[in-house]
Amino acid sequence: MQPGQSIPTHPYSPSALEVDELIAQAREPMAQPLESLGLTELRNLKDQLERLKEHGVMEVNMYKSQAAILMSPNHYQLMLAMTDKMSELSQRLKEYELSEASSSFDQLFATYTSKLSTDAADALFSASADDLTKAFRPGATEKK
Repeated sequence: MQPGQSIPTHPYSPSALEVDELIAQAREPMAQPLESLGLTELRNLKDQLERLKEHGVMEVNMYKSQAAILMSPNHYQLMLAMTDKMSELSQRLKEYELSEASSSFDQLFATYTSKLSTDAADALFSASADDLTKAFRPGATEKK
């Protein structure tokens, strides 16, 4: 690779907006408040299952504290889809970060191994006293 030549990047580079949108889509089904269901109400299970279909997610309380969460099969599928999306997003971000790090390394390596850099390093270590004297430019702390 020649100096100045661009390094190919990963084919999928998610923007911050895409990441935020995927997370919002994954969290949307969970944003609704839970419908409460007491143990005494479970006696009439058929009616409660109809309510569950209607609301998607319900809370079961025992002695005034949350004992369980019931969800409809549709809501369960949405949760599985959310998990898959989050896993996919995580994998894409890992690949993107690795690609970016690799690209930076490749560019740096190409610069260090370029003909200009190797010639400059060779000239530095093989410079004579006369060459160094000619190239010297006094700084602010040296006498002119």
